[in-house]
Amino acid sequence: MTSDRMTSDSMTSSGTMSWDDDLPRPKALITVGDKLDDHSLADLGDRIAALEAEIVRVKAARTQKQALVTAAAALFGE
Repeated sequence: MTSDRMTSDSMTSSGTMSWDDDLPRPKALITVGDKLDDHSLADLGDRIAALEAEIVRVKAARTQKQALVTAAAALFGE
């Protein structure tokens, strides 16, 4: 019985299956300060969206941590 996943697209030039073709590709890492000259407009837009999402995530973590510090100060005194 043949698997639906084994298509000619999943075969290497030697005719063997490349198991890595079915795995999700890792996301490109964004590093602050990277050279931006080589990025397309679409890549730059994606980068902005990813960084804005990260800012929201970091602000939420900061807010949660501040709430814990405030609660601890109220409980134990400052």
